[in-house]
Amino acid sequence: MGKKEKLKKDFDLIIKLICPELRSDIVSIVIYGSYGRSEGAFYEKNGKIFTYNDYDILLVVSSVISHDELLNLKYTLTQKIDVRWIDISQMANGKLVELKPSIFNYDLKYGSKVIWGDQSILNKIRIGRFAIIPASEIEVLYFTRLYTFIGSLSKDAFDNGVKEENSRFFRYQMCKAIFSIIDCELILLNQYSFSYKKKVELISVLKPELNNISRWALEEKLNPSDVSMNGDEVKDLYSSVIEIFRESMFKGISKCYNVEIKSTKRHIFYFYFSRKHVFLLLKGLIKKRAYADYMKFCKLNFAQSYIMECYFSENKLNNYMLNYVHNQLMNYTDTGSIESYDWNESRVALCQFIDQNR
Repeated sequence: MGKKEKLKKDFDLIIKLICPELRSDIVSIVIYGSYGRSEGAFYEKNGKIFTYNDYDILLVVSSVISHDELLNLKYTLTQKIDVRWIDISQMANGKLVELKPSIFNYDLKYGSKVIWGDQSILNKIRIGRFAIIPASEIEVLYFTRLYTFIGSLSKDAFDNGVKEENSRFFRYQMCKAIFSIIDCELILLNQYSFSYKKKVELISVLKPELNNISRWALEEKLNPSDVSMNGDEVKDLYSSVIEIFRESMFKGISKCYNVEIKSTKRHIFYFYFSRKHVFLLLKGLIKKRAYADYMKFCKLNFAQSYIMECYFSENKLNNYMLNYVHNQLMNYTDTGSIESYDWNESRVALCQFIDQNR
């Protein structure tokens, strides 16, 4: 079975398991993300083709499907389809015309495919091909991709290296981080593209210094490798990617707030005094539970940011960055005393908490 046959089989199964023919509330089933733009990752093992990315499924609906039902659909799909992850969400049919330019909305419009239902449904999105993606999207991108450095490695990988599936996962996470760097730079240059291949073409011309690492990421993105890496090779790749990531993202976040931001501490200050946060704070006076959940989300994002930044610190034990991480973990978990955790132990503990609460 080839790549196209594998996708067709999975898409047919997705349609069958969701059973849209039996439901009047589903208008279309859309695949977005890598497989929506026909740039999904595949690898071969024991003569069999496997998909490596998650399947991102959007149900365009005429009436809202309950949260529990969506979870049941996700569970059913995960059990029946040979894929590592599945994400399923919904959007009201009428909302499509209201969507504003963002990374997600732009990619949905130009980098997705309808596998069932109204084939013209995405034409309702009124985002032009040359729409400008706002700099505020860089902050969203930053928080989304911090996990690539938190959760890509086991505790002993910096010493013992990685191999087989652990290597594939680590290399693929670094690839995702690199593409977030490319996205950041292209947004700053008003040249964003939904296609991985087009991104690399653009960045190679606009930022030649990123040419080599971008082309490595493209190859790894399309054909994830499980080549073994020793500890030094892991450190070299991790260090080179995280350094570029930090520099590029803080440059983008500075653009968001129109002030120079080169540290998580400074980012936190401007974040909490931003118009968006003040609005949510006032709203939270009414919906206190929702605001508490939002604050937990924000603090854990900044905990990941501090882990990233602490990697560059000479003192990876008992500094203010790790203290912030430890405080958040103790606030939201029943973890025992972790004050003595060094950077790597803190990274693993934070990763475990995030994984448990996905």
